[in-house]
Amino acid sequence: MLTDYPNLSDATLLLDGFKQGFKLNYTGPRYSKEFDNLLSVKENPEEAIKKLQSEIDLGRMAGPFNEKPISNLRCSPIGLIPKKTGGLRLITHLSYPPNSSVNDYIDEIYTKVKYSSFDNATHMVQKLGKNALLGKKDIKSAFRLLKVYPGDFDLLGIKLLGKYYIDKTMPMGCSKSSADFEKFSTFLHWAVSKRANSDNLDHYLDDFLFAGEAGTDNCKHLMLTF
Repeated sequence: MLTDYPNLSDATLLLDGFKQGFKLNYTGPRYSKEFDNLLSVKENPEEAIKKLQSEIDLGRMAGPFNEKPISNLRCSPIGLIPKKTGGLRLITHLSYPPNSSVNDYIDEIYTKVKYSSFDNATHMVQKLGKNALLGKKDIKSAFRLLKVYPGDFDLLGIKLLGKYYIDKTMPMGCSKSSADFEKFSTFLHWAVSKRANSDNLDHYLDDFLFAGEAGTDNCKHLMLTF
């Protein structure tokens, strides 16, 4: 359906991204560099190893390597942060060091994001009347669904306990991840609306809200279409 998508620039970005990988649009120097990991990983390396292995098993991370698999591999710090739902999330600190990080060399034109407002969802529900039906779905591991362009692998190195890894999908911590995924989410929003012939849905990045009038299957139909 991307060929029918009216936003031609986003359609091109998504088509190229899914075919070749999503580019970081990094314009800085490419040289080998290694930075210390965050304290949360230094204090809990076993959990970080477990997270990395899980990503390897899912095909989203390459490694472990005893030596650098790319001569100019840049290894940014990684950290562990608490999830709202419990457990820990592995992040890559691509904003370190200040003024010369990976994110510093990604222009803001590629990272700006405009999200749907809460008012949009409120108005949608109000127009459906009393006892409107609502449903919610979220896309798991959202950024990790977007594969990175192989020409940017040298920017996404990780080093832990003497072993090297390469992130192959858009990481938490990259300034461009949200912008690219929001483009994908907006396309999904359009595609579901078009196929279900209904505009009673909204989304905020990876969270989708569906709605329908009371006493109808409209909400259910939207969710099944998704």
